[in-house]
Amino acid sequence: MLTKILAIIVFIIAFAALICIHEAGHFSMAKLFKVYCKEFSIGFGPAIYSKKKKGHETKFSLRWIPLGGYVAMYGEDTEDDDEFKDLPKERSLEHIKKWKKAIVVSAGVILNALLALILIGISNICFRVTYVTRQAVVAENSLIAETG
Repeated sequence: MLTKILAIIVFIIAFAALICIHEAGHFSMAKLFKVYCKEFSIGFGPAIYSKKKKGHETKFSLRWIPLGGYVAMYGEDTEDDDEFKDLPKERSLEHIKKWKKAIVVSAGVILNALLALILIGISNICFRVTYVTRQAVVAENSLIAETG
């Protein structure tokens, strides 16, 4: 029973790390292209923890349901929000160049793929696999070759 609980906890932590990496990809590229990011959240539902540092525009949140996450960006939703009314349109996801928008949107998947490649590389370096076969190499002039 304890091993099942431990396995569930490890799965949730690993999944949360995967979500973090994914959302960090979107967030970092949005910030690089100066898109306004209202919130960076891991999980859904009510917030367990939220913090907005003084002088920063983004609120960071940890929420109760660890099955996803999001980065709330200006221009992502079609509805007008009063919080965004004073921001210039250039800070909107809708108003940056299309190639920049493509990078912001795809950055999460790209970081997940890079993480997978890094973990596969580490696994191959740290955990060497040796394959055992039932075949033996026998020299032609050996005693076994003469009796067989």
